[in-house]
Amino acid sequence: MNRLTLKYGGGRYEAVNPIDVYDNWYSKANYNELVKRLGEYEDLEEQGKLLKLPCAVGDTVWCVHMYSGGGRVPNWGKIYEAKFSVGMHEDFGKTVFLSKSAAEAALKEMSG
Repeated sequence: MNRLTLKYGGGRYEAVNPIDVYDNWYSKANYNELVKRLGEYEDLEEQGKLLKLPCAVGDTVWCVHMYSGGGRVPNWGKIYEAKFSVGMHEDFGKTVFLSKSAAEAALKEMSG
């Protein structure tokens, strides 16, 4: 994604495509703060430190856990409810789901 800000030394940012702001002291200060904060978010995104999570931390999600039957019995799994944490983001859509029905469908597919 292309940056919307340019970064200069000393933590100063400028908009790539500046927009006109109503010329008074307050609006200029607000605009500068807005551009600075956007630039900081863009820096974090470029450094891989900004995650876009599929839901809020603490939201209810449904997880699928598969158990191996060890060859003697078929593999089986279960679905359990949990609170979403940042560490789950890589498993989202694989074993972590926003709805119980999506988890049930995944379990059915995993069970073969």
